[in-house]
Amino acid sequence: MGNTYSIIELIQDGRVDLDSRDNKGRTPLSYAAEGENTYSIIELIQDGRVDLDSRDNKGRTPLSYAAERGNTYSIIELIQDGRVDLDSRDNEGRTPLSYAIIYRWIEAVALLLRTGKVNIDCTDRHGLSPMDYAGRLNYRDMNSTDGPILNLAHPELEAANLIIPAIKKM
Repeated sequence: MGNTYSIIELIQDGRVDLDSRDNKGRTPLSYAAEGENTYSIIELIQDGRVDLDSRDNKGRTPLSYAAERGNTYSIIELIQDGRVDLDSRDNEGRTPLSYAIIYRWIEAVALLLRTGKVNIDCTDRHGLSPMDYAGRLNYRDMNSTDGPILNLAHPELEAANLIIPAIKKM
């Protein structure tokens, strides 16, 4: 928690470039989202001086890193005001939804799908969509802390539960 207070002090000081980048092109928001440092994320977003869709050298955004780690609180803070590009593609063509599916974070998948604003059919440079990745993975082993999520409502996907067919049988 000590680092959080230091970050908040730097943000409130006003003399720090909050979109500064390291040698990988990553910003403080990118690292906060990946590490699920919710207090820092809230402060950075509320300050208004950060690019929520900042891209690093790999083309990845803070939302992409949060989805890869299954950091649901980070995802919520990033998407709640609607300014973040939910379908941001990195240099491989992968979206945050793709990362959440690949790394088997069912809560992150559910959060992104429930926005109703993610494209489930966009393909990466290998020609694979988030649905393709879901079909290739055994979702019985997904990282769910609260048990299976069965109702993944998505307006463009009537049978959204097809994304996790094995869970319905558990």
